[in-house]
Amino acid sequence: MNLIKVFTDECNVDEEVQKEMERIIVGYIEPEYDNPILSYFCGMYFYKKLNDNEKARTYLLNAIDKCNPDDEIFKGRIGTISYHMLGMISKKQENYDDAIKFFTIAADRNHISAMNQLGLVYNSQGDKENAIKYFTLGHENGCPFGMYNLGLVYQEANDLDLAASCFLICVDNKDYDAFSRLGIICEKKGTYSEAINWYKQALEKGDMTILNNFCKLCEKTNRSELYIYNQLSKLPPTKEIMDKMKKLEKMKSVFCFKRKAHVLEKEDECMICLNEKTKLIPMECCHYYCYDCYSTLKKCALCEF
Repeated sequence: MNLIKVFTDECNVDEEVQKEMERIIVGYIEPEYDNPILSYFCGMYFYKKLNDNEKARTYLLNAIDKCNPDDEIFKGRIGTISYHMLGMISKKQENYDDAIKFFTIAADRNHISAMNQLGLVYNSQGDKENAIKYFTLGHENGCPFGMYNLGLVYQEANDLDLAASCFLICVDNKDYDAFSRLGIICEKKGTYSEAINWYKQALEKGDMTILNNFCKLCEKTNRSELYIYNQLSKLPPTKEIMDKMKKLEKMKSVFCFKRKAHVLEKEDECMICLNEKTKLIPMECCHYYCYDCYSTLKKCALCEF
């Protein structure tokens, strides 16, 4: 029987192997089981399914001990993943020396997640140089989190330009968490219009954690409640967005805007942005503008009323 092929992430193993695993799991067989592959299976089962880190550690160490170092199985799935999982267990237990030891062995065998985990452990210990080294190595080898985590390291060190360059790469790779980070960086640098734009894009992608930053920065830069309301109305109607819009609807400017839109709205070309066939509403002077332009005007652009 090829035991490698019958084990999946959901532990869907055939009946014979399942019985062997159950015998071990209920304690009928000591951990010094001679079959390294079965020890590996059981270690993964204890870690992923039973959340028993100590037994997982015991079986994974046994799998490594029983493997022939020259065997291709040891060099591949059994050895490399066992070392990575031992690193994960050690990290959970806050045994960072062991975590670094195990992750390093796995990373040396090109396990890209281990490279990223090494960066996280080193960063948590204040070793920025090694954190940058392993996040960069992970990114170069295809880890989807490497560049984002590298950006976080630079951001924590207040190297905002380098952090922004990392997050821009993440945006190009469709890592949407980077939008909010770019907004925070631009706000810190004082480029508020850029920050608002990044915050809006983050909200469009569903990152509601940045909603308060967006609203506060709009207020800080003298953008009206109506501007905020209009921008939020374009976003997916999440609970957070709808709750904020309901609060804004109590403001006079928003209330009047809604009434005008209901009664006096028409479709035509906006005289400011020149968008054609768009919804327009009138200022008090009866000149019509699209919602976006209307929400930014303090007086009519034509007659200055």
